[in-house]
Amino acid sequence: MEKVTIYIADWQVIFREGIHSILSGENDMDVIGEAANNEDALNFIEANPPRVAILNANHSKLSGVDATLRIKQIFSSVAVILIMDGYNEEQLFSVVKCGASAYLTREADADELVNTVRKVAQNAYPLCEALFRTGIAYRVIAEFEVASLINKQVDNLLVRLSPAQSDILHRIADGNSIEQLVKSMGINEEAIRHHLNLILTKLVTNTHDRKVIEAVTRAVKQAISHAEEVSKWTWNTFEESKTDSDKATNRVEETIKQARKETEEPIQDNGSKIYQEEMEIVLPPPIDFKQVRQFEQALRQFENLRIRWSGGSIDGLTMGISGQKPKTLIRILNNLPTVESIYTKDDKIVTVILKAPNATTV
Repeated sequence: MEKVTIYIADWQVIFREGIHSILSGENDMDVIGEAANNEDALNFIEANPPRVAILNANHSKLSGVDATLRIKQIFSSVAVILIMDGYNEEQLFSVVKCGASAYLTREADADELVNTVRKVAQNAYPLCEALFRTGIAYRVIAEFEVASLINKQVDNLLVRLSPAQSDILHRIADGNSIEQLVKSMGINEEAIRHHLNLILTKLVTNTHDRKVIEAVTRAVKQAISHAEEVSKWTWNTFEESKTDSDKATNRVEETIKQARKETEEPIQDNGSKIYQEEMEIVLPPPIDFKQVRQFEQALRQFENLRIRWSGGSIDGLTMGISGQKPKTLIRILNNLPTVESIYTKDDKIVTVILKAPNATTV
Protein backbone atom coordinates (compact mmCIF):
# COMPACT_ATOMS: atom_id res chain seq x y z
CA MET A 1 0.00 0.00 0.00
CA GLU A 2 1.29 3.44 -0.92
CA LYS A 3 2.12 5.53 2.12
CA VAL A 4 0.70 9.00 2.77
CA THR A 5 3.57 11.48 2.39
CA ILE A 6 3.59 14.27 4.97
CA TYR A 7 5.50 17.52 5.44
CA ILE A 8 5.52 19.39 8.78
CA ALA A 9 6.28 23.03 9.56
CA ASP A 10 6.14 24.56 13.03
CA TRP A 11 8.41 27.03 14.82
CA GLN A 12 8.33 25.06 18.09
CA VAL A 13 10.88 22.25 17.85
CA ILE A 14 9.44 20.00 20.56
CA PHE A 15 5.93 20.23 19.13
CA ARG A 16 7.15 19.62 15.57
CA GLU A 17 9.26 16.64 16.62
CA GLY A 18 6.29 15.28 18.57
CA ILE A 19 4.09 15.31 15.44
CA HIS A 20 6.93 13.75 13.45
CA SER A 21 7.34 10.95 16.00
CA ILE A 22 3.60 10.18 16.17
CA LEU A 23 3.07 10.04 12.41
CA SER A 24 6.30 8.15 11.69
CA GLY A 25 5.00 5.40 13.95
CA GLU A 26 2.09 4.72 11.58
CA ASN A 27 2.69 2.08 8.91
CA ASP A 28 0.73 3.96 6.26
CA MET A 29 2.46 7.33 6.76
CA ASP A 30 5.84 8.73 5.70
CA VAL A 31 7.13 12.10 6.96
CA ILE A 32 9.32 13.35 4.09
CA GLY A 33 10.55 16.55 5.71
CA GLU A 34 10.05 19.33 8.23
CA ALA A 35 10.84 23.01 8.66
CA ALA A 36 10.76 25.68 11.36
CA ASN A 37 8.80 28.16 9.21
CA ASN A 38 6.28 28.26 6.39
CA GLU A 39 8.66 29.95 3.91
CA ASP A 40 11.00 26.96 3.94
CA ALA A 41 8.04 24.61 3.87
CA LEU A 42 6.61 26.34 0.79
CA ASN A 43 9.95 26.10 -1.03
CA PHE A 44 10.16 22.39 -0.29
CA ILE A 45 6.53 21.68 -1.18
CA GLU A 46 6.81 23.48 -4.52
CA ALA A 47 9.66 21.12 -5.46
CA ASN A 48 8.40 17.96 -3.70
CA PRO A 49 4.63 18.14 -3.12
CA PRO A 50 3.47 15.79 -0.33
CA ARG A 51 -0.02 14.37 0.01
CA VAL A 52 -0.53 16.22 3.31
CA ALA A 53 1.09 19.40 4.61
CA ILE A 54 0.81 20.30 8.30
CA LEU A 55 1.54 24.01 8.79
CA ASN A 56 1.42 26.46 11.68
CA ALA A 57 -1.30 29.05 11.17
CA ASN A 58 0.51 31.76 13.12
CA HIS A 59 3.93 32.27 11.54
CA SER A 60 4.60 36.01 11.40
CA LYS A 61 6.40 36.27 8.03
CA LEU A 62 4.20 33.86 6.08
CA SER A 63 1.03 32.75 7.84
CA GLY A 64 -0.38 29.30 7.34
CA VAL A 65 -3.41 30.89 5.65
CA ASP A 66 -1.29 32.68 3.04
CA ALA A 67 0.90 29.61 2.56
CA THR A 68 -2.20 27.47 2.00
CA LEU A 69 -3.57 29.89 -0.61
CA ARG A 70 -0.29 29.65 -2.54
CA ILE A 71 -0.06 25.87 -2.21
CA LYS A 72 -3.63 25.29 -3.40
CA GLN A 73 -3.09 27.56 -6.41
CA ILE A 74 -0.24 25.32 -7.55
CA PHE A 75 -1.08 21.89 -6.12
CA SER A 76 -4.79 21.37 -5.57
CA SER A 77 -4.08 17.74 -4.59
CA VAL A 78 -2.06 18.71 -1.50
CA ALA A 79 -4.29 18.58 1.58
CA VAL A 80 -3.37 21.17 4.20
CA ILE A 81 -3.92 20.88 7.95
CA LEU A 82 -3.40 24.13 9.85
CA ILE A 83 -2.32 24.14 13.50
CA MET A 84 -3.86 26.93 15.59
CA ASP A 85 -2.57 27.97 19.01
CA GLY A 86 -6.14 27.98 20.28
CA TYR A 87 -9.69 28.71 19.19
CA ASN A 88 -10.07 32.11 17.60
CA GLU A 89 -13.19 32.66 15.52
CA GLU A 90 -11.71 35.29 13.24
CA GLN A 91 -8.64 33.20 12.52
CA LEU A 92 -10.74 30.09 12.07
CA PHE A 93 -12.86 31.87 9.46
CA SER A 94 -9.66 32.77 7.56
CA VAL A 95 -8.68 29.10 7.73
CA VAL A 96 -12.10 28.08 6.39
CA LYS A 97 -11.76 30.44 3.40
CA CYS A 98 -8.18 29.64 2.39
CA GLY A 99 -8.67 26.09 1.13
CA ALA A 100 -7.34 24.09 4.07
CA SER A 101 -8.85 20.64 4.58
CA ALA A 102 -8.74 20.66 8.38
CA TYR A 103 -7.49 22.48 11.43
CA LEU A 104 -6.20 21.29 14.79
CA THR A 105 -5.30 23.12 17.97
CA ARG A 106 -2.17 22.38 19.98
CA GLU A 107 -4.37 20.57 22.49
CA ALA A 108 -5.25 17.82 19.97
CA ASP A 109 -4.16 14.34 21.05
CA ALA A 110 -2.29 11.73 18.98
CA ASP A 111 -5.43 9.87 17.88
CA GLU A 112 -7.09 13.05 16.62
CA LEU A 113 -3.94 13.97 14.71
CA VAL A 114 -3.60 10.56 13.03
CA ASN A 115 -7.31 10.32 12.19
CA THR A 116 -7.35 13.83 10.71
CA VAL A 117 -4.34 13.04 8.50
CA ARG A 118 -6.01 9.88 7.22
CA LYS A 119 -9.29 11.71 6.49
CA VAL A 120 -7.74 14.55 4.49
CA ALA A 121 -5.53 12.06 2.61
CA GLN A 122 -8.78 10.46 1.43
CA ASN A 123 -10.12 13.83 0.20
CA ALA A 124 -12.38 14.44 3.20
CA TYR A 125 -12.87 17.93 4.63
CA PRO A 126 -13.13 17.77 8.43
CA LEU A 127 -13.06 21.58 8.32
CA CYS A 128 -16.74 21.45 7.32
CA GLU A 129 -17.48 20.85 10.99
CA ALA A 130 -16.47 24.47 11.59
CA LEU A 131 -19.57 25.54 9.65
CA PHE A 132 -21.71 24.19 12.51
CA ARG A 133 -20.36 26.97 14.74
CA THR A 134 -22.96 29.74 14.89
CA GLY A 135 -20.41 32.56 14.53
CA ILE A 136 -18.75 30.96 11.52
CA ALA A 137 -22.12 30.32 9.86
CA TYR A 138 -23.02 34.00 10.26
CA ARG A 139 -19.68 35.03 8.72
CA VAL A 140 -20.16 32.69 5.75
CA ILE A 141 -23.65 34.10 5.12
CA ALA A 142 -22.23 37.63 5.22
CA GLU A 143 -19.44 36.62 2.84
CA PHE A 144 -21.92 35.41 0.23
CA GLU A 145 -24.04 38.54 0.66
CA VAL A 146 -20.96 40.60 -0.14
CA ALA A 147 -20.28 38.34 -3.13
CA SER A 148 -23.82 39.03 -4.35
CA LEU A 149 -23.15 42.78 -4.26
CA ILE A 150 -19.85 42.35 -6.08
CA ASN A 151 -21.56 40.23 -8.73
CA LYS A 152 -23.62 43.26 -9.77
CA GLN A 153 -20.37 44.95 -10.80
CA VAL A 154 -18.50 42.00 -12.33
CA ASP A 155 -21.16 40.26 -14.41
CA ASN A 156 -21.84 37.46 -11.88
CA LEU A 157 -18.29 36.08 -11.82
CA LEU A 158 -18.62 34.86 -8.22
CA VAL A 159 -20.57 31.70 -7.39
CA ARG A 160 -23.78 31.79 -5.36
CA LEU A 161 -25.38 29.53 -2.82
CA SER A 162 -28.30 27.41 -3.88
CA PRO A 163 -31.59 27.98 -1.98
CA ALA A 164 -31.05 24.72 -0.05
CA GLN A 165 -27.49 25.68 0.91
CA SER A 166 -28.60 29.13 2.03
CA ASP A 167 -31.42 27.57 4.08
CA ILE A 168 -29.01 25.19 5.84
CA LEU A 169 -26.59 27.99 6.74
CA HIS A 170 -29.35 30.21 8.12
CA ARG A 171 -30.71 27.34 10.23
CA ILE A 172 -27.22 26.66 11.63
CA ALA A 173 -26.79 30.37 12.36
CA ASP A 174 -30.08 30.18 14.31
CA GLY A 175 -28.51 27.49 16.51
CA ASN A 176 -29.82 24.25 14.94
CA SER A 177 -27.71 21.10 15.31
CA ILE A 178 -27.30 18.58 12.51
CA GLU A 179 -29.88 16.31 14.19
CA GLN A 180 -32.38 19.16 14.24
CA LEU A 181 -31.62 19.91 10.57
CA VAL A 182 -32.31 16.29 9.62
CA LYS A 183 -35.63 16.38 11.45
CA SER A 184 -36.82 19.82 10.33
CA MET A 185 -35.65 19.64 6.69
CA GLY A 186 -36.60 16.02 6.00
CA ILE A 187 -33.19 15.08 4.54
CA ASN A 188 -30.52 12.75 5.86
CA GLU A 189 -27.22 13.69 7.49
CA GLU A 190 -25.19 12.65 4.43
CA ALA A 191 -27.10 15.11 2.22
CA ILE A 192 -26.55 17.92 4.72
CA ARG A 193 -22.80 17.24 4.87
CA HIS A 194 -22.70 17.12 1.08
CA HIS A 195 -24.25 20.61 0.99
CA LEU A 196 -21.70 21.83 3.55
CA ASN A 197 -18.87 20.51 1.38
CA LEU A 198 -20.27 22.41 -1.59
CA ILE A 199 -20.64 25.59 0.51
CA LEU A 200 -17.01 25.30 1.61
CA THR A 201 -15.84 24.73 -1.97
CA LYS A 202 -17.80 27.78 -3.19
CA LEU A 203 -16.45 29.91 -0.36
CA VAL A 204 -12.83 29.00 -1.20
CA THR A 205 -13.44 29.60 -4.92
CA ASN A 206 -14.90 33.05 -4.25
CA THR A 207 -12.00 33.93 -1.95
CA HIS A 208 -9.54 33.23 -4.77
CA ASP A 209 -11.64 34.98 -7.42
CA ARG A 210 -12.15 38.05 -5.24
CA LYS A 211 -8.38 38.39 -4.83
CA VAL A 212 -8.06 38.32 -8.62
CA ILE A 213 -10.85 40.88 -9.06
CA GLU A 214 -9.33 43.16 -6.41
CA ALA A 215 -5.88 42.90 -8.01
CA VAL A 216 -7.26 43.75 -11.45
CA THR A 217 -9.31 46.62 -10.00
CA ARG A 218 -6.22 48.09 -8.32
CA ALA A 219 -4.26 47.78 -11.57
CA VAL A 220 -7.02 49.49 -13.56
CA LYS A 221 -7.29 52.32 -11.00
CA GLN A 222 -3.52 52.81 -11.10
CA ALA A 223 -3.56 52.85 -14.90
CA ILE A 224 -6.39 55.40 -14.95
CA SER A 225 -4.65 57.54 -12.33
CA HIS A 226 -1.42 57.42 -14.31
CA ALA A 227 -3.23 58.31 -17.53
CA GLU A 228 -4.92 61.26 -15.82
CA GLU A 229 -1.58 62.49 -14.48
CA VAL A 230 0.03 62.20 -17.90
CA SER A 231 -2.90 64.00 -19.50
CA LYS A 232 -2.74 66.77 -16.90
CA TRP A 233 1.03 67.09 -17.26
CA THR A 234 0.76 67.22 -21.07
CA TRP A 235 -1.88 69.94 -20.93
CA ASN A 236 0.09 71.97 -18.37
CA THR A 237 3.20 71.67 -20.50
CA PHE A 238 1.23 72.81 -23.54
CA GLU A 239 -0.14 75.79 -21.63
CA GLU A 240 3.32 76.72 -20.36
CA SER A 241 4.68 76.46 -23.87
CA LYS A 242 1.99 78.82 -25.16
CA THR A 243 2.68 81.31 -22.38
CA ASP A 244 6.42 81.31 -23.03
CA SER A 245 6.18 81.25 -26.82
CA ASP A 246 7.13 84.93 -27.34
CA LYS A 247 10.16 84.73 -25.07
CA ALA A 248 11.23 81.45 -26.63
CA THR A 249 10.91 82.87 -30.14
CA ASN A 250 13.06 85.90 -29.28
CA ARG A 251 15.69 83.69 -27.74
CA VAL A 252 15.69 81.38 -30.78
CA GLU A 253 16.08 84.34 -33.14
CA GLU A 254 19.08 85.59 -31.16
CA THR A 255 20.56 82.09 -31.25
CA ILE A 256 20.16 81.88 -35.02
CA LYS A 257 21.85 85.23 -35.58
CA GLN A 258 24.75 84.22 -33.40
CA ALA A 259 25.05 80.80 -35.07
CA ARG A 260 25.02 82.33 -38.56
CA LYS A 261 27.60 84.92 -37.54
CA GLU A 262 30.02 82.35 -36.10
CA THR A 263 29.56 79.68 -38.75
CA GLU A 264 32.62 79.67 -40.93
CA GLU A 265 30.87 78.02 -43.85
CA PRO A 266 27.85 79.89 -45.30
CA ILE A 267 24.56 78.07 -45.24
CA GLN A 268 23.38 77.87 -48.80
CA ASP A 269 20.88 75.81 -50.67
CA ASN A 270 23.46 74.01 -52.75
CA GLY A 271 21.51 70.81 -53.18
CA SER A 272 23.83 68.92 -50.87
CA LYS A 273 23.07 65.22 -50.43
CA ILE A 274 21.76 63.77 -47.19
CA TYR A 275 24.80 63.02 -45.10
CA GLN A 276 23.26 62.56 -41.65
CA GLU A 277 20.79 59.71 -41.07
CA GLU A 278 19.93 59.79 -37.36
CA MET A 279 21.25 61.10 -34.08
CA GLU A 280 20.16 60.51 -30.48
CA ILE A 281 18.87 63.47 -28.51
CA VAL A 282 19.43 62.85 -24.77
CA LEU A 283 17.29 64.73 -22.23
CA PRO A 284 18.88 65.01 -18.76
CA PRO A 285 16.67 64.77 -15.68
CA PRO A 286 14.43 66.43 -14.73
CA ILE A 287 12.74 65.83 -18.08
CA ASP A 288 11.51 69.09 -19.66
CA PHE A 289 10.18 68.84 -23.19
CA LYS A 290 10.32 72.63 -23.57
CA GLN A 291 14.06 72.10 -24.07
CA VAL A 292 13.32 69.84 -27.02
CA ARG A 293 10.84 72.35 -28.41
CA GLN A 294 13.44 75.16 -28.24
CA PHE A 295 16.05 72.90 -29.78
CA GLU A 296 13.79 72.01 -32.69
CA GLN A 297 12.67 75.62 -33.23
CA ALA A 298 16.27 76.76 -33.41
CA LEU A 299 17.13 74.14 -36.02
CA ARG A 300 14.11 74.93 -38.17
CA GLN A 301 15.28 78.52 -38.62
CA PHE A 302 18.01 77.21 -40.91
CA GLU A 303 16.22 76.91 -44.23
CA ASN A 304 18.28 74.08 -45.67
CA LEU A 305 18.00 71.76 -42.67
CA ARG A 306 15.45 68.97 -42.95
CA ILE A 307 14.33 67.54 -39.60
CA ARG A 308 12.32 64.48 -38.70
CA TRP A 309 11.67 62.76 -35.37
CA SER A 310 11.90 59.02 -35.85
CA GLY A 311 11.27 57.58 -32.39
CA GLY A 312 12.60 57.27 -28.86
CA SER A 313 11.56 56.95 -25.23
CA ILE A 314 10.90 59.23 -22.26
CA ASP A 315 14.63 59.97 -21.77
CA GLY A 316 15.98 59.67 -25.30
CA LEU A 317 14.68 60.78 -28.69
CA THR A 318 15.90 60.01 -32.19
CA MET A 319 16.13 62.79 -34.78
CA GLY A 320 17.11 62.74 -38.44
CA ILE A 321 18.75 65.91 -39.82
CA SER A 322 20.02 66.50 -43.35
CA GLY A 323 20.92 69.36 -45.65
CA GLN A 324 24.28 70.55 -44.32
CA LYS A 325 27.81 69.26 -44.16
CA PRO A 326 28.87 67.68 -40.85
CA LYS A 327 31.27 70.39 -39.72
CA THR A 328 28.73 73.10 -40.48
CA LEU A 329 26.00 71.29 -38.54
CA ILE A 330 28.32 70.75 -35.58
CA ARG A 331 29.03 74.47 -35.42
CA ILE A 332 25.34 75.22 -35.66
CA LEU A 333 24.52 72.87 -32.77
CA ASN A 334 27.41 74.09 -30.64
CA ASN A 335 25.97 77.61 -30.77
CA LEU A 336 22.54 76.56 -29.50
CA PRO A 337 22.02 77.43 -25.79
CA THR A 338 20.16 74.18 -25.14
CA VAL A 339 23.06 71.94 -26.22
CA GLU A 340 25.45 70.65 -23.56
CA SER A 341 27.71 68.48 -25.70
CA ILE A 342 27.99 66.64 -29.02
CA TYR A 343 29.51 63.25 -29.75
CA THR A 344 30.62 62.32 -33.26
CA LYS A 345 31.93 59.24 -35.02
CA ASP A 346 33.26 59.08 -38.60
CA ASP A 347 32.17 62.69 -39.23
CA LYS A 348 28.62 61.91 -38.18
CA ILE A 349 26.86 63.26 -35.13
CA VAL A 350 25.90 60.29 -32.94
CA THR A 351 24.55 61.91 -29.79
CA VAL A 352 23.45 65.40 -28.76
CA ILE A 353 23.07 65.92 -25.00
CA LEU A 354 20.79 68.80 -24.03
CA LYS A 355 21.44 70.92 -20.95
CA ALA A 356 19.42 70.46 -17.80
CA PRO A 357 16.46 72.89 -17.73
CA ASN A 358 17.95 75.02 -14.93
CA ALA A 359 21.17 75.42 -16.93
CA THR A 360 19.51 77.40 -19.74
CA THR A 361 17.41 80.51 -20.00
CA VAL A 362 14.38 81.03 -22.15
